[in-house]
Amino acid sequence: MRTTLSASRWIFLLTLAVAMLFSASQGHTLIHFPCCYGGILMMKKPIEQCFQQEPGSGCNTAAYLVKSLSGQWQCIKKNSKWLKMKLQKV
Repeated sequence: MRTTLSASRWIFLLTLAVAMLFSASQGHTLIHFPCCYGGILMMKKPIEQCFQQEPGSGCNTAAYLVKSLSGQWQCIKKNSKWLKMKLQKV
């Protein structure tokens, strides 16, 4: 006896597969930023966004990737006291 799956079951299975892929990849890793291999200790422009880069996330260096209001991306060293003070104010 041969059984076929209905359209609703196919949709369910495909949705389940997509959900499993997103949970396995943790969702946020689908956004790929460039790796910081160095960096500066501070920048003078106002910060719009800040992302933390940890070793083992595809990059070897711990740093922060910061986007200024003008849209410029900059790597800030992990030990930057300037950035730590900025993050505490938020």
